[in-house]
Amino acid sequence: MRISLRGFFLALILTPCLCSSSNAQSAGRIKSMKLLAADTEWVSTDLKLFWTTSGGAQWKEITPKLNHKRQTVSSVFFLDSSTGWVLMHCADDLDPIADDVCFEFASTADAGENWSIVRPKIVDPFPHSAITEDLQGFSDATFLNFSDPHHGWAVLVRNLHVEVSPGEMLRTTDGGRTWRQLAKGTLPIARNLYFLNGKDGWMAGGPDHELYVTHDAGSIWQKVSLAKPASVGPDRNGDVTSTTCLLVLCGYLTYKATTMEDATEGPVPSHDRVAGKTTVGWQIVWFLLHVATVYTIVNFCTAWLAGWTRERILPHLQIRTTSSSQFEFLFSHLLTFSFVPAFLAGLINSRFKHRVAQFVWLIPTAILGYKLATFSAPSVFQSQLSAAFHQYFGGGFLIGEFRNWHDLWSIAGSNSDMTRGLTQMTFTAPFYAGVGYSLAAWIGLRTELHRKVSEKVNAREQSRFGQDS
Repeated sequence: MRISLRGFFLALILTPCLCSSSNAQSAGRIKSMKLLAADTEWVSTDLKLFWTTSGGAQWKEITPKLNHKRQTVSSVFFLDSSTGWVLMHCADDLDPIADDVCFEFASTADAGENWSIVRPKIVDPFPHSAITEDLQGFSDATFLNFSDPHHGWAVLVRNLHVEVSPGEMLRTTDGGRTWRQLAKGTLPIARNLYFLNGKDGWMAGGPDHELYVTHDAGSIWQKVSLAKPASVGPDRNGDVTSTTCLLVLCGYLTYKATTMEDATEGPVPSHDRVAGKTTVGWQIVWFLLHVATVYTIVNFCTAWLAGWTRERILPHLQIRTTSSSQFEFLFSHLLTFSFVPAFLAGLINSRFKHRVAQFVWLIPTAILGYKLATFSAPSVFQSQLSAAFHQYFGGGFLIGEFRNWHDLWSIAGSNSDMTRGLTQMTFTAPFYAGVGYSLAAWIGLRTELHRKVSEKVNAREQSRFGQDS
């Protein structure tokens, strides 16, 4: 999973704003699904596995039952309408080392009517201190694939919040009755995999969208280099020259925003140039302060306002939310909770009459535009424009609730919607807030809002004092 260290720390900053006394964890949001035949399909959530043979008209729960305090449905794979496997993550909350490697495989040959459950021996090569103190054990994210009824592979992903999270691979050659863990360092990346047969398989992912192939059932992986089409330009992601151009563009916009008002007032006389330069200098200072205000609102007020609304306002109004977690609620309503507080703050600017506040939107817009232009589509089958729009403006978040810090680490490291939400919080929310702040500043200046409000307040006070006398 692609997640930056900055994004994870942003999640830690948002957590106190979103935490509440509610510890309910969603069990009803779809995590994965697959249509096996015209009317046969399976659907899984974090805790349940459901089966239908009526095209979705009727559903039956077929979740394997483990002998543990807690269990989650980590991965599901069915070869056909009867043969399938489920990888379950279990825990007893007694020993964190034992819970770290608590994975059990359930197999069925009758569409979940009966399950055979085995618990393979899994060794975590990481030190115990890294697992218990740094929470760098295995996450709930796993990948499962079978090429035929006998040969299967499973990938366990580690809770490392870096660009490429390592993992461990397990392999079976007897339909899941026994599993063998491959040597440490076998996997180049811990991502989704697909095997054509018992020997040949593929794995793709990572920050550079890399492709790997194996011809010995997963023991050795080789990177496959694909030539870029002639019509595709060079990868600009992380390019120093592009970053420098972005900084220059932001500096230019700052200067233009602070001098735009002076440009409409005609040339400055020569004897007033020193005073004019001083005025421009103060306008730059005020402009940067207004920009800082916008980003402060996004980083502190937006998350707090979303959590307060979900936990206090909506229950008081007896309104039920469809969001299954606090992060999901925040990211699904990011426009409202970033635009509204920034708009109200912009109205306050009418009192100070800082015209440069009208151009605050330029900075977050330039940064967001740069990110959109340099975004690389995760798949060659998806256009760059649609992929970028989904990344920075798309909704449809599915993020489960977290009960403790371990759950938060797991969600932040394995949920793609969490990564996308943090990205929108970093780049899209300042754009919403900047537009709201600048729009309010423009309205306040054009309508002389502060003067009109002051006149009404003074008139009301004089009327009241007049009646008292």
